[in-house]
Amino acid sequence: MSLLPNASGQGCPSYGRRALPDLIVPLTKRKETKPLIQFTDELRQSAAPIWEADLGHPFVRGIADGTLPTEKFKFYLIQDYLFLLDYSRVFAHGVIKAPDEATMALFSQLLNETLNTEMDLHRGYCEKFGISAAEMEQAPVAPTTHAYTRHLLSVAQSGTLADIIAGVLPCQWG
Repeated sequence: MSLLPNASGQGCPSYGRRALPDLIVPLTKRKETKPLIQFTDELRQSAAPIWEADLGHPFVRGIADGTLPTEKFKFYLIQDYLFLLDYSRVFAHGVIKAPDEATMALFSQLLNETLNTEMDLHRGYCEKFGISAAEMEQAPVAPTTHAYTRHLLSVAQSGTLADIIAGVLPCQWG
């Protein structure tokens, strides 16, 4: 039995996965016989070996097949909660940097769904594993979580909307 109903182990919101990739304009045809593909699809295809290695990682496999030790899963839940707080802030920067109302609405929806859907799911999982809201809020951020969220926030603060999209695509694809 898996610890998560969605056993992808990615720790990223599972809704709207195609929302951001669909913002990217398709590439022009390279050959008349080759179908038109999106740039993001091409990026994903070129990263396939890394993607497959990530999916084969013992931690991800342990979540998927239910063999991950409970204490490691609890640590993951807490860190993912802390990650989602900053991930929400990245979407807020997307709202700010959006060039039009439709893009603002998209990032606003992603922000809302992360804060009010994904976070509720997390709190529910944590409750089932005996982790209180206070415990999640007071937990120290692990070095890996800190490094990743600082990178995303730095890109969101100093980069363009395209940089924000590129930064969050791995989770949107997840």
